[in-house]
Amino acid sequence: NVDKEKYDSILNVNTVKNHGFDESKRDTFTVSKEHPFYHIEKTYQFTCLHPLTKEEVDKANEGVVIDDNHLCECFIQMKDEKEGYITIHEGRYHEVKKIFLSLNNKILSLKRISFGHLELGHLQEGEYRHLSDDEIATLRESVYLD
Repeated sequence: NVDKEKYDSILNVNTVKNHGFDESKRDTFTVSKEHPFYHIEKTYQFTCLHPLTKEEVDKANEGVVIDDNHLCECFIQMKDEKEGYITIHEGRYHEVKKIFLSLNNKILSLKRISFGHLELGHLQEGEYRHLSDDEIATLRESVYLD
């Protein structure tokens, strides 16, 4: 059971900025880390310093330990040996960078391309758009506000 008034500030983020999602509004959220909002899939396009082997990708996809024995689950799909896509669920601070550090690698570029059902599409850096009523409704449902 979610207190709708407490979590209504999520809906104040109805613009998409800075690679699609306005992080400056994030600090207005009053949701706890256990709230479903923090478990929405986030997909990033990345470039890493060293080529990733199939074994390293498999290891990451099985889960890697970061932050004092926290098992971090992700899904990596490679585009080529240094570029690909990674999907995470939690969004811990620098989670993707820490995943790559656990693989003895480093992120050179990282761009979020989706947040749950919301996709960046053709927006360029610095561009934004308003979310549709349907997108807002789906986001509310995904975090159990409706």
